[in-house]
Amino acid sequence: MCNRKRLIFVTHNLGIVAKMCDRMAVMYAGKIVEQGAVRDLFRAPKHPYTQALLGSMPKLGSKEPLYAIPGHPPNLAQLPSGCAFHPRCAHAMPQCVTRDPDDHRVGPNCKMLALGSANTGGICQRHCLSCRI
Repeated sequence: MCNRKRLIFVTHNLGIVAKMCDRMAVMYAGKIVEQGAVRDLFRAPKHPYTQALLGSMPKLGSKEPLYAIPGHPPNLAQLPSGCAFHPRCAHAMPQCVTRDPDDHRVGPNCKMLALGSANTGGICQRHCLSCRI
């Protein structure tokens, strides 16, 4: 009999997530943009927001200034068209402005929101540089 406990833990403190959780979901503007095993998402984040979020974490002993994600979070009452992250995304493509991203499986236990498809290589070409389907 399995007695594993489940808990939904909402935080921006990814250090706590790394210590307490087995799986995580990264949300932006009220939508899950990437989810999977904590170890996998920390090692090889696929979605540009997950990459930026992890890049903004302080490094132990580093004297470098913290990375800040450019721009401002969107107004949830007036989300931008297309992908809500496109105004702040370094990898945004023209279709990011007009199309909502779709769910894509990017590993056996991981999925993310992205434009394009695994069949055409769209998500692997520019939007998700670290993706290797």
